[in-house]
Amino acid sequence: MCNVDIELHNAFNNKLNYDSVVETDKAILALGKEQDRLVAKVCANEVVFGILDWMDEGWYFSKPKEGKLLSRADSVLRNKDLLLQNIHEEGLETYDKKEQTILEERKSDSLLEENSKIEKFSMLYTVLHYLRFIDSLKKEKPVNKVKMEEEAAMRRNEKIKLANELARAGARRIAERQLYEARVKVKRSQKVKRETSIFNASALTIQKHFRGMIGRKVADSWKKEISYQKTYRALCNACATTIARCVRGHFAREYVRRLKQEMVKFMMNIRLEDLRKGEEEMKGQEERKLSAARIFKR
Repeated sequence: MCNVDIELHNAFNNKLNYDSVVETDKAILALGKEQDRLVAKVCANEVVFGILDWMDEGWYFSKPKEGKLLSRADSVLRNKDLLLQNIHEEGLETYDKKEQTILEERKSDSLLEENSKIEKFSMLYTVLHYLRFIDSLKKEKPVNKVKMEEEAAMRRNEKIKLANELARAGARRIAERQLYEARVKVKRSQKVKRETSIFNASALTIQKHFRGMIGRKVADSWKKEISYQKTYRALCNACATTIARCVRGHFAREYVRRLKQEMVKFMMNIRLEDLRKGEEEMKGQEERKLSAARIFKR
């Protein structure tokens, strides 16, 4: 396959004298197509030469059937019984003349067609022979193939040397250009990296300052919120304490008033009880006095 690749590369040199690199599968496909073309050419030559040999021996053309006058019994019009009753002999003679004229015209047309066909085949025969003679002249052309192949090989080698020199110069220029492009890419990447680092540092600084400012604002707002909440809670506590004190004072006063009423009632009850006991004692003393007086009287 390496030999096949080399042969194909040498066969398919481009206009710039560089060897065109072709893959093995494509080389096999190209050689297969070339082989098919050569086989088709050989087959076509064989077919053409066979046709010429057959034409040299002579060819046969089918001739149209000669028209003959139909007899009276075979005529189409005379097979009709209804027509035979009204046809006279003079009418039959005119019909036969017309029929003969038509047949003669048909014969002349067939002869013209046959002559035109013979002329066409003669022209084809002449053209094919001309092509055959040209092909035979090309094949029999006296050339020194070995010498021509050597000269062609020398020319190919010179072209290959020139192409190699051009390729070396081109490869050197390509290497220099690639090195320059690599340096430019490195410089660009370094510049981009430096700009990115500066941008990141500045963004970080801005973020820090912004975060500090936002943090201070948030701290101030939280301080205000906390002071407001503390004040609100203090007010709520004070209000609750005041309300509790008021409620407690009210309930205490009510409780004291109720206790006072109960104490008054209790004291009144005690006084009434003392009075009742005093009265009872007074009554007892009077009764004892009366009983003692009665006793003394007795």
